[in-house]
Amino acid sequence: MSSYHNARVHFLVLASALATCLGNVAIHAQGPETKTSKSATPRKAAWNTSRVVGTPEPPSPFLVEHRFQKLKFTNPVEMRPIPGTNRLLVMELKGRIVSFPDRQDVTTTDPVLDLTKHKPAISNAYGFTFHPNFKENRTCFISYIQGPQATGTKVCRYRFKSMDPPTIDPASRKEIFHWPSGGHNGAAMRFGPDGFLYITAGDGVGPNPPDPPNNGQDCSN
Repeated sequence: MSSYHNARVHFLVLASALATCLGNVAIHAQGPETKTSKSATPRKAAWNTSRVVGTPEPPSPFLVEHRFQKLKFTNPVEMRPIPGTNRLLVMELKGRIVSFPDRQDVTTTDPVLDLTKHKPAISNAYGFTFHPNFKENRTCFISYIQGPQATGTKVCRYRFKSMDPPTIDPASRKEIFHWPSGGHNGAAMRFGPDGFLYITAGDGVGPNPPDPPNNGQDCSN
């Protein structure tokens, strides 16, 4: 065998041995696998100073009860007791207003006012409230919109012409306030203890783009 051949064989053997050693060194350098221990779940401190009844877990101690099971409404937006009576008044989104006795066994409603027959037509009805002296003057206030107009959101005063059953006289309508009705109309109403009528109002435009006339940013509105 030639010296060249012997040298080549020795080189290959040495290279193989060196690779094995390096591999072993690499394996030992990594060290044995260690399992990562899971961090302990932090304990929540008990909160014993709150006077609020109910928490997110478990749910609050309230149950939903279907009280008037024999009555059907389409998109009701407000319900209020009629002062001085044992009746409730319900307004639907499209303007139908009805009343009924506050009894669980009630089966029918009585019409109070039908704004769907209003001329010009309304788009939606949003709220009503009774005058603080309702027992004496039989007056209420109703809010509704008539399309996207500069004066389309309206608050109007009405009077009841009968209380047995309660009926509103459509001819008694008197507009007392209006603002734009392009969207975000608001129109919820309540009398304050100071005797003033408080009315909610949005920016009067749709959501996209948001408030282009900057109505919501103008504190003088």
